[in-house]
Amino acid sequence: MRMVLILSIMTTVFFFSSCSERKDNTLNNAILQFALLCPGGTASACVAQTCTSQFPVVTTENFTAVSNCTSNCTNNCNLQNIYLLIEAQ
Repeated sequence: MRMVLILSIMTTVFFFSSCSERKDNTLNNAILQFALLCPGGTASACVAQTCTSQFPVVTTENFTAVSNCTSNCTNNCNLQNIYLLIEAQ
């Protein structure tokens, strides 16, 4: 019984001492994603630089790709998430 008690105390001490705090990189990742995936800095500039150059004419065949491209620009150039992350710190 004493051996079980000692073993359980050692296990508990080991688990509590081996925990470390995780560094939050959410804001850094959001800024990096904005810088890399949002050419021009705004959604309209992104659409003009990427979607319009890739798809100068919208047809029924490429409508889905154009829609995905504009949606990606809208999501990647959204500054509200970065503002919220800054405010949360």
